[in-house]
Amino acid sequence: MKILNISVLVAILIVGCWRDAPKRLKVRETNFCFSPNRDNSKIVQSNGVYSFYHKSPNKLESSERIRTSDYRENFIFYPSGELYTFLSTDSSYGLWGSYYIEKNIVKTQYFSPPITVSWDREEVWFELMEDHRLKVIGRTWDKILSKSDLDKYQQNNRNTDAVLSQFCKHDTLPDPNKSWLKKRKWFWCDKKEYQVWKRNLKSTRQMKDRIVSNYRLNKL
Repeated sequence: MKILNISVLVAILIVGCWRDAPKRLKVRETNFCFSPNRDNSKIVQSNGVYSFYHKSPNKLESSERIRTSDYRENFIFYPSGELYTFLSTDSSYGLWGSYYIEKNIVKTQYFSPPITVSWDREEVWFELMEDHRLKVIGRTWDKILSKSDLDKYQQNNRNTDAVLSQFCKHDTLPDPNKSWLKKRKWFWCDKKEYQVWKRNLKSTRQMKDRIVSNYRLNKL
């Protein structure tokens, strides 16, 4: 049984690495690659969460009555072009990605973690409205979003408020330096910038460890 469990784990890791390979080949060649020198804070708000509220009918198991359940899809846009999305109120589990802006269109792309085998990535486009809200205008999975995808999405969602965001400020947001995606060299536009960030991150961690260690010694 133990050997079987190890074999299953190895198989999952291999599949995860295999699905990770296309990302390495493509992201740096697109505008979705990460550069720490970007600053989009004057275009999209980066001190909180954009939320999109959805309502979907669900049948109760013990009754034929239809209950409407609410959940919300949340997006955090960091000034440097990083993106974090999560559902409802649980920000401890979410998906990391990136975005860039063309005129009044915010184009986003986020990935499932490498070990996930169900799907690879999702691409969502938003229109930046005059009142600073965002409107979803297109969405696709595991493919580049095309003009036909845009038309189809807008046709199917033209009578719903779920495509319009609400913004809420938050003092504490997930730390993008803890993102698995940021630790991938292929995610960065410039390999040298990645190496500098990695060295700086290591130095910061070592400094924090020394501070904690000294504090514990002084408590003795």
